[in-house]
Amino acid sequence: MSNWHSWLYKGYRLVRVLILVIILSWLCKSFIISVYYVPSFSMYPTLSGGDYVLATKYDYNLRAPGYYPLTGIPFPYSFIGGIGSVQKGDIMIFDLPLFPRELHPTQKENYIKRCVGMPGDTTSLNR
Repeated sequence: MSNWHSWLYKGYRLVRVLILVIILSWLCKSFIISVYYVPSFSMYPTLSGGDYVLATKYDYNLRAPGYYPLTGIPFPYSFIGGIGSVQKGDIMIFDLPLFPRELHPTQKENYIKRCVGMPGDTTSLNR
């Protein structure tokens, strides 16, 4: 095999590995774990504004990612219940309600809040 065939084959193997790494990292971010930005100080002192947190996605639900990577093309919606259930005191991350859907997915905002009540509980503000 000539020298340029060897370089071509090595380049092909490198591209193949890079594509595999990109696909696996996208699947991991979409279904297993993701990084979220804390936009406000509403969770202080547990979380401060500007912090980044890692969150597992498989505990409460497994949901298909919203969009294909690097595009605005929606992914078909599918949902499977997770392996756990929400408990009082859990920190949850969810999409900002009523956020305009016509914006690109990278422009959406997330809420990071603590669960303070369960179905049947009554909450009140004591002053």
